[in-house]
Amino acid sequence: MRHRSSVAAVESDRGELHLVLSPARSVHTHVIRVCSTTGALEYGGAPGLDVFPSQSAAVAHLRKRGVCRTVTEGCALLGCASFGDCALALIAKRTRTAVVLPNGHEVLTVTEAQWVRCALRNPAAVLTREERANVQALTDIPLENLYFYCETFDVTRSFAHATDESIASPDGEWVWNEWLASPVRRLRLPGA
Repeated sequence: MRHRSSVAAVESDRGELHLVLSPARSVHTHVIRVCSTTGALEYGGAPGLDVFPSQSAAVAHLRKRGVCRTVTEGCALLGCASFGDCALALIAKRTRTAVVLPNGHEVLTVTEAQWVRCALRNPAAVLTREERANVQALTDIPLENLYFYCETFDVTRSFAHATDESIASPDGEWVWNEWLASPVRRLRLPGA
């Protein structure tokens, strides 16, 4: 099992975006495709297509298929969203350990983040000027040293109520990126 998660956002010359996730609580690496029309996340769970033994094997597969122009690597995928004519993925490029809990689990803080944009073909909705300004404001929010997460323990509950199972359903009141993370959670990736 991995100690820390990793992610790679792979962009192609054709404007396609693939998210390569290696969750800390999984032995596999998963490739998620961002639909270039709707921005919806697509994942089939097929070995050799969506599931790989490592991030490097997954990226090599995408390179072999010719869908790899740029790769943005990071520590975690913090969320995804679609707005009008673009899809956005928020990547934690760097993190640091903020605290080690008495049970040995590490709470991490985001020290560098990056939004990866993907233009959508034939978007279903066109954003107004005000909506575009709101999207810009969202992507301009500073994340560095302000947001925390733990990959292996539910820090949204007290120690007495947190269990290994509760990490899959954290208390939404304390999850700062719940809305952004929901498209990824809906895929039900093992360990993500």
